[in-house]
This record gives sequence, C-alpha cells and structure tokens, in this order.
Amino acid sequence: MAAVAFFFVGLAPMACDSCGGAVSDRFDDSYNLAFPVFGFGLVVVLVVLLSAWALPWRRGNAAARVWPAVIAPAAVVFDFIVFHGLVDWP
Repeated sequence: MAAVAFFFVGLAPMACDSCGGAVSDRFDDSYNLAFPVFGFGLVVVLVVLLSAWALPWRRGNAAARVWPAVIAPAAVVFDFIVFHGLVDWP
C-alpha cells in the first residue's frame, strides 16, 4: 500500500506540467514541502510495522502486536491525505 501511495505521489508533479507562471511556482513550492513530509510519514509507518514484528510472539502480546499492524495501513492513508492537503493543486 505504501509503494502504491509513493508511486502516485511521485507522479503528482505531472499534474502541473502544463502550468506556467505563478501557478507553477505555487505548486512547486507546496510539493517541495509536501514530499519530505510524506517521506517522513512513510518512515513512521515503517517504524510502526517493525514494532509489530519486534514484540515477542507470545499469546500475551497478541493485542499489542495487532494494533500496530492495523494502524500501519491507516497511517499510510492518513499520510497520503496530509500530502494531498499540503499540495496547492492547479
């Protein structure tokens, strides 16, 4: 899911290929801010997934492992929504 989101975020600059002037400058400035924020969000998702795998595989830790595993895909969606909100689309 993160790879698909990263693919579409990488294609986002093509949304303003035909733009010019001030619209292009606003889009480029907002994208240059939003892309590192998105990358940091993916790092957070990776840490959440690794924490789910790093917990001991015992019955007592089952709930503690399930929550990060469930939160990780939701965090990818949230990260993509934040990226979409930060970019000043043409």
